[in-house]
Amino acid sequence: MDILLKLKRLIYKNKTPSECVVYTMVFCIFTLIAFSYVYVLFWCMISGMRTHKEVTLLPFVNMFEGLQPIKIIQVFDKLTTDQTGFVGMLINSLYFSITSVVVNIFCTASFAYVTTKYEFPGSKLVYSIVMVLMVLPIYGTSGATYKLYVDMGLINNPLQAIVCSTSGLGMGYLYFNAFYRGLSNTYKEAAEIDGAGDYTIFFQIVIPQAMGLITALFLTSWIGGWNGYEGFLIYMPGLPNLAAGLYLFQVHVERTAQWEYVYGACFIIAIPPLILFALFNKTLTSSISLGGIKE
Repeated sequence: MDILLKLKRLIYKNKTPSECVVYTMVFCIFTLIAFSYVYVLFWCMISGMRTHKEVTLLPFVNMFEGLQPIKIIQVFDKLTTDQTGFVGMLINSLYFSITSVVVNIFCTASFAYVTTKYEFPGSKLVYSIVMVLMVLPIYGTSGATYKLYVDMGLINNPLQAIVCSTSGLGMGYLYFNAFYRGLSNTYKEAAEIDGAGDYTIFFQIVIPQAMGLITALFLTSWIGGWNGYEGFLIYMPGLPNLAAGLYLFQVHVERTAQWEYVYGACFIIAIPPLILFALFNKTLTSSISLGGIKE
């Protein structure tokens, strides 16, 4: 009761009656949405511990009867594709999701800083080019992209995580561009007076101030890379990640009907993003403040 009273005071503090009604409705809606997400994850965990017959014939009846926790462990043996097992797909997921995101963020942050803070022919044109690339459909270029990857030897090649993440022309460029535009030049000028060079200013002054943005972009991009499977099915069929392996396993299960292992695998794969979000949810939901020198 004390927690509910504190929550009530926090939500309705200094609110008019009409605002209280709106806040109550919004709170109820988001509570239901959050509950639905938690319920789906919980249901996958429970279903992964049930027998084949119970999951197939009685998916929502007597959910806690006859649970076999060992079946969750069996998922690690069942979730395989061709020559790649669970451990191999886990390594691929970690390598590609982390490497590609780190390289992309570093290249984007550097490229956006140069085109925003330095004047040179074409520096103002980059923003327009990025905006055009953002609205162009990607499906019409998939054939040319695949041909390019074949010619460069990047099909089933771990180097693809590095080579294909160096453009710096994605959505992240727009975020960094907006951040750098709002960053006072006083920082740069004060460092130059003290004898700091361009690299010192960027790595020791600008990057530390952009860590909030960098962390938020890393978390969201990593989750997208961890859950992505389309690119692995096309460009990395020999090096599948967990998401691609789960997709292929699901196709196989459609013939064997071992859906309990699919649900258990869904629960296991969802654990890392869930833990990451729980640890860094404030970073993802809070605004980025700049602080420092007054103009």
